[in-house]
Amino acid sequence: MRFEEIQAQWASDARIDKANLTDESLKIPLLHAKYYEMYIQEKMKLTNLKSQVVELEHILEQFYAKTLTASELKEYGLEYIDKTVLKTDIPKWVQSNRDNIKLKQKVAVQQEKVDFIKSILQQISTRSFTIRDAIEFLKFQSGG
Repeated sequence: MRFEEIQAQWASDARIDKANLTDESLKIPLLHAKYYEMYIQEKMKLTNLKSQVVELEHILEQFYAKTLTASELKEYGLEYIDKTVLKTDIPKWVQSNRDNIKLKQKVAVQQEKVDFIKSILQQISTRSFTIRDAIEFLKFQSGG
């Protein structure tokens, strides 16, 4: 799911209908279920992406150390480079690899989605207090 889609759904779901506070209170478990499912799915994607980073970095370390076989180079879609990289420089080469940078950008975006959904879940958890306070305020306004 795209970040913008999550934001749009929350913009709609975050509204509390002041005229129907009872109904809003009853919607809390449904909202929690919806966003918790979303959270789990996005968290699993994040875990998968992080695993891909680890795997790619391991392959790149072997690539720059020139320990991959010709068949492994072909399997990973890499071409032999006629440049010797010092063992101490391999981490720099791995970190600056374009594929690694792109994958880490995906991880960062996915982490933002997970963090955003987690903050939504925290807001949903406190929603009952917000509704209760609104009811108390309405009682106060009406003199009761």
